Amino acid sequence: AALFMVEIPQPGLTPAEAREATALNLASYLHLEPDRVIYDVLAFRRGDQVFSLLAYCDARGVEPVVELLEEQFSRAPMVTAAAAGVDLLLRHHLPHPPAPPLVTALVQEGRLVVSLHGRDGWEGCHALPLLDGRVDPVRLRALVERLSSPYNTLAAGGIAALDAATADALGEMAGDRLEPPPQFLEVQAGGSHVRWGVLTALLGAQAHPPLLLTTRLRRPPLFQRIDMGVVAAAALALILAGLTVQEGLKEYRLAREVGRLQARVERLQKRVEPLKGIKKELTGLDGRIRQVEGFLARRGEVLAAMRVLAQRLPGDAWIRNLDYREGRVRVSIEGGRAVDLMEALKGIEAFASIRLASPVTKYRGKERYVVEIVLKGGR
Repeated sequence: AALFMVEIPQPGLTPAEAREATALNLASYLHLEPDRVIYDVLAFRRGDQVFSLLAYCDARGVEPVVELLEEQFSRAPMVTAAAAGVDLLLRHHLPHPPAPPLVTALVQEGRLVVSLHGRDGWEGCHALPLLDGRVDPVRLRALVERLSSPYNTLAAGGIAALDAATADALGEMAGDRLEPPPQFLEVQAGGSHVRWGVLTALLGAQAHPPLLLTTRLRRPPLFQRIDMGVVAAAALALILAGLTVQEGLKEYRLAREVGRLQARVERLQKRVEPLKGIKKELTGLDGRIRQVEGFLARRGEVLAAMRVLAQRLPGDAWIRNLDYREGRVRVSIEGGRAVDLMEALKGIEAFASIRLASPVTKYRGKERYVVEIVLKGGR
C-alpha cells in the first residue's frame, strides 16, 4: 500500500492549533475518501513558521497485511521506507562517500524521488511526477524553495543524480553523479543488471530483521487432482466438436463478417469525434444555465442561511464573500475562531451538513477560513 504525506504550512498558528486545524479540515487534503483512510498528523516548527505533516494511506490495503503480520509475529513489525536504502548506500557502501548534508534524486516507478540526507541520518523524501521521462522544472524549483535549510541551498546548486535516467529527468538541476561500482551490485544484489529500486529496497530492509513468510499449502499428487467428471465432460466435448465441424466453419465466416462491420463502425466513430467536442461545450453551457436557475429557485433559502450565519458569527468576525452552487453555500470569513463557529452552527435544521472547506490561516492576528453549508433538499 502506498503511503502519502502532505506538508501543510500553517502561518500564525501554534503547533497545537495547526494540528487541530489540520484534523478538523482533513477531507480538504486527502485524495481518498475520508472513511477509507488511516492517518496521523504531526505539527512542528521550522524556523519561524509552523507546519503540519499529514501521513495517510488506504486502510483497506493496510489492515489485511497488518492482521496477517500480527497473526504470524504477535505484533506488527516496523517497515522501513525504500529511500532509506539510498541513505545507507551513500554513507557506508560507496568507495568515496560524500559528506552530508546532501540532496539526491532517483527515478523510481515513473516518479522522481528527492531524498534529504542529514548529518545524523536520512530525513525523508519528496516525489514529483514525470512527463516523458522529465520533471517539470517549475515544480522542481518550487519544491527546492520549500525545503528547509541547508537543503534548499544545496539543491539549488545541483541535485546529486543516482543514474543516467535521473540526470536526464533533472535537466539543468542535475549535479554530481553518484553510482556504485559494478562489483558492489554483484555482491549486494546478484548482478549489475539489477535496478536501483530493487537495490535500495534490499539495503533498506537491512535496517530491520527479515520477514520470511514461506508457509504454503501443499498440492496433492497429480492423479488425486484429476476429476473423472471433468475427463468425461472433455471427451463429450470432443465428440460434439467432431460432429459440428461444418457449423464451426459457418461461425468462422460469420466472425470475419462481424470483424469487417466493426472496422466500418470504428471509421464512422472517428468522423463523429469532432461533433463530440461541440456537444461537450453545449453540455457545459447547459450546466451553467442550470446553476443560475437553481440559485434563482432557492435564493430565499440562501438568504435565510446567510441570516442565520450572520446571527451566530462572533462579534469580531465578518463575511468577506459568498458563493452558491447546486445547493452548497461557501462563505469566506475573517475573524473569530473557526472551531467555535463550527460548534455554534451545529444542529441547525435547515442545514444538511457544515464543514470547513479551506485551511485555517491567520492574517494580522485574525483567522481566515471558508465554511461550506449544504442546504437540505439537495440541489
